[in-house]
Amino acid sequence: MTEQENNLVFNEMSIEELTETVSEMSKQLFEARATLKEKRLTGVRSAIEARRLADSDLADELKKLGVTSSMYSSPFRTSLFRW
Repeated sequence: MTEQENNLVFNEMSIEELTETVSEMSKQLFEARATLKEKRLTGVRSAIEARRLADSDLADELKKLGVTSSMYSSPFRTSLFRW
């Protein structure tokens, strides 16, 4: 529908019909935004999960080598650097 056709349809609607239409469109917009957000974050979530698995595998390998966690932990993960 063109903008002119939309205006014609909306002009013929009652206030109650317009209120209902706006409410329905708001719900659709909310759902579309949620879907968009989910699609945007899918890659990030996958990357975070891959990083978590890699960190876990690395920790397991270091344990096998006899390296303690305090030897390889980041100083930024300690309580000294809480913001």
